[in-house]
Amino acid sequence: MNIILRVFLLAATLAIAAAPLASANEIPSFPFLLVKGEATTEVRPDKATFSIHVSSFESESSVAVETVQKRLVELLETLARHSIPKDAITSFKLMKEVERARKDRAEMEIVGYHVSRRVKVELADLSQFAELVADIAKIDNVSSLDASFDVTNRDGIELKLMNEAGADARGIAENMVHGMSRTVGPVYGISESSFRSSFANYELAAGGAYYARMGIAADYQQTVFQPSTIELSQTIHVIFVLE
Repeated sequence: MNIILRVFLLAATLAIAAAPLASANEIPSFPFLLVKGEATTEVRPDKATFSIHVSSFESESSVAVETVQKRLVELLETLARHSIPKDAITSFKLMKEVERARKDRAEMEIVGYHVSRRVKVELADLSQFAELVADIAKIDNVSSLDASFDVTNRDGIELKLMNEAGADARGIAENMVHGMSRTVGPVYGISESSFRSSFANYELAAGGAYYARMGIAADYQQTVFQPSTIELSQTIHVIFVLE
C-alpha cells in the first residue's frame, strides 16, 4: 500500500472512530447510502520502462547460450550509445528450456534448446524513444519488446484524484437524496475490503501504466508507439449516514 493511501485511510478511520461500527456481515440499522465516486485525468507521460527479451533456439545448448550472450552485449552497446545509465538497466537470469520431439503424445529425443534472457530498461527521457526502439528492433534475436509509460509525479496526481473522487461521491449522494426529505450526513465507513465484508470499498484504479507491445516480425512504427497521454483514475466507495 502506498503512503498516500495509508494516510488517507487513517484519516478516514479517525474521522469516523466515534461511530459504532457494525460487524463484518451486518447491515447498518440506521438509514444509509452507498455511493461510488470517481475522478479521471489525462496526463502526458514523461518516462517509460522497456522489457526486452533476447532468445535463441539451437540444436546445441552451448550455441544457443553463446548467441544470446552475444546479442546481449550488442544490446548493451546500443543502450550505451543512447547514453542510458548502467543503473537504469537490469538484466535477469538466463533461462533454458529443452525442446523434445513428440510422437503419439510421448516425448522423444531432444531436438534443441531454447535460451532466453530478459533485460529491463528505464528510460527517463522520452525524446529518445522512437530512435531507441528502432535501434533495438534491428538487433537479431530480440524476440519481443514491451514498453510501459508513466509519470514521475504520479503520487501527487493520485492524491488530487483521491480528493476529487471523494467530492464526487458526496455530490452524487446529495443529488440522490434531493427531494426525499433526507440530507447526507457524515461518512460511516471507508474500507479496502469488499462491500460484503465491510459495507464499503476503497479501490485504487490508477496502478497500471500504459502498455505497448512490439512483435519483432512487424514494423515497429506500427506496433510500439509513444502515447500523447495516459489515463489515471481513482474510484472510492463510501457509506454516508442519512439524516
